[in-house]
Amino acid sequence: MAATIAIVAAGVEHGIERACTWLMPTFLILLLLLAGHGLTLEGAGRAISFLFTPDWAALRQPQTYLAALGQALFSIGLGMGVVITYGAYVPQGERLPRAALFLVAGDTVVALLAGVMFFPAVFSHGIDPAHGPALAFAVLPEVFAAMPAGRWLAIALFLLLAIAALTSTVALLEVPVAWAMARRHWSRRRAALIVGSGALAAGAPVSLGNGVLAPAAGSAALLERVDHLASNILLPASAIAIALLVGWACRGGAARQAADLEGRLAGPEWRWGLRIALPLVIALVMARGLGW
Repeated sequence: MAATIAIVAAGVEHGIERACTWLMPTFLILLLLLAGHGLTLEGAGRAISFLFTPDWAALRQPQTYLAALGQALFSIGLGMGVVITYGAYVPQGERLPRAALFLVAGDTVVALLAGVMFFPAVFSHGIDPAHGPALAFAVLPEVFAAMPAGRWLAIALFLLLAIAALTSTVALLEVPVAWAMARRHWSRRRAALIVGSGALAAGAPVSLGNGVLAPAAGSAALLERVDHLASNILLPASAIAIALLVGWACRGGAARQAADLEGRLAGPEWRWGLRIALPLVIALVMARGLGW
C-alpha cells in the first residue's frame, strides 16, 4: 500500500499504463499455459464437469443471483468505481458501448481460463472447491510443485498478480483522491497520502485475519466476512447509487452523450430504467439473497 501511495502521489499512471501493454498480455499467455497444464491433470474431467454442468436447482436459490451480481460488480470494477476512473481518462471519440462489450467479454474469458487452471488441481489434490477467497493460495502451490520449472512460473505469476492488483488499487484510490482534489482543493500528494493511509489502516486488520488476528475473528476468517460485506451489500448498494445518480442528477442529453448513446436505443426508456427499474431489481436481489 505504501508503494501505491507513492505511485499515486508521484503521478506516474502513464508509466503503469505503458507497463501494462506488455505485462497483461504476458499474464494472459501464462494463464493459457497453466490452463493447458490443468487439462492434463487427473482431476480435469471432474473439474470440467463441475464448471460447465448446469445445476438447475441453484436457480431456485435467491443467494445464487446475489452472488452473481456481486461477482459481476466486483469483477468488472463497476461497483468499486474502477470503471468510473478509467472512463474519466478515455479519449474523445472512443466508443464506450464497444469498450464495455470488450471489457465484459475479456473478463469472462479470463474467468473461464482461471477456472480451467484452478479446478483440475482442486480435484486432483482433494481441496474443497468452496475454500473461499483464499482458494488461489491453497491451489497454486500444489500446481507449481508438480510442474517443470514450477518455481520460476510461480514467481512470474505472483509477480504479475501483484502488478495487476497494484494497478487496480491505483484506480480505486483515484476516485476519492480526485474527489478530494476537486472539492477540498488538496494537492494530489496530500490527497493520495491521506486516502492511502486510511485504506492501509482499514485493510491491515483484514490482511492479518488469517494470522495474528485469527483467534479474534471467530469461526469465520475476517477476510471472508469482509468479502461477504463487500460483495453482497456494499457493491450492490454502490450500483444502486450510481444508477440513481446518473438517472436523476444528470440531464438526459448529457448522460446519453457521456455514455456515447446518442442516436441509439437510449431514449426515455433507458433513463427511467436507471431511475427506477435497475435500482428496484438490484434491491430485490439483495433483499431476497440476504433473506430480508
